Amino acid sequence: MAIRCATRCWHSSLMLCLSCAGTLPSSFGNLSALTVIDLSTARLSGDFSSLRLSQSLAHFHVYSNEFSGTLVKQLFSAKSLFSVLLGDNQLSGTIFGVTPRRSAAVGVGYFAAGTNFFSGNLGSGLCSFHNLKGFNFNANKLSGSTPEW
Repeated sequence: MAIRCATRCWHSSLMLCLSCAGTLPSSFGNLSALTVIDLSTARLSGDFSSLRLSQSLAHFHVYSNEFSGTLVKQLFSAKSLFSVLLGDNQLSGTIFGVTPRRSAAVGVGYFAAGTNFFSGNLGSGLCSFHNLKGFNFNANKLSGSTPEW
């Protein structure tokens, strides 16, 4: 079932302020002009690893949903990506195995992925975010210490 609710969609923003339910359709990535996606607290679910996003994306906020699966490198490929808020979902796997060293991830300023099921080592992966101003990875199964920049 795809998203079923009244939404207001602008040329560059998609925000759902209502309590919806459902999954994101596979054609979601065809919305190539989107720069802001805020689907927070919309009760959406589905496998996150198949999600395709606009290369113009600057803000991707999907916290407090029921997404599952793992992160994929494509999430961090948008050159203008600045904030990624993934907290309070059911995401798993490693966080930093998907952020290539020479990628758009260097521009991300805020990255929150707390209250999920991520595992692995914080290690040097966090350092690939050269412009990081804030992050939150609490309530996961991560190990290691926060590196120095």
